[in-house]
Amino acid sequence: MSEWYHDNPNYWTVSGHWQTKYDQLQEQVPHVGESQYRSIEVFRCAARVYYDAYNNGWGNQDNPYQRDMWAKVRDQRHALVATEEITYEEFKSLNLARPRCRFREEHQPLLEKAMNAVVVLCHKIAFGEISR
Repeated sequence: MSEWYHDNPNYWTVSGHWQTKYDQLQEQVPHVGESQYRSIEVFRCAARVYYDAYNNGWGNQDNPYQRDMWAKVRDQRHALVATEEITYEEFKSLNLARPRCRFREEHQPLLEKAMNAVVVLCHKIAFGEISR
């Protein structure tokens, strides 16, 4: 994989577009187990899938636990698209690529857009800008 992430804002290098909001959400993630709040749980799952992409090239995508985490994110696709951080077509493209191939450079911009959408949506819910 190239060094794309060194030249573009991303959460892997702690320079994400919504990094402050990401950090605030990360502070709410329990150290053990699932969160009692759906927004924090969706964020936790998205962050794990994101980590797997950069750390393992989506190498854990066949793991049932990892598939369940992606399903929790995918189930929020309409709300994520409503944030206007990612289009439905982009999210669909990322969803189709993920289970069929290893994480590659061309996936990085879409993954960042998806994570931006997760951060915006979950932050608004977790911090009361919209209802849980």
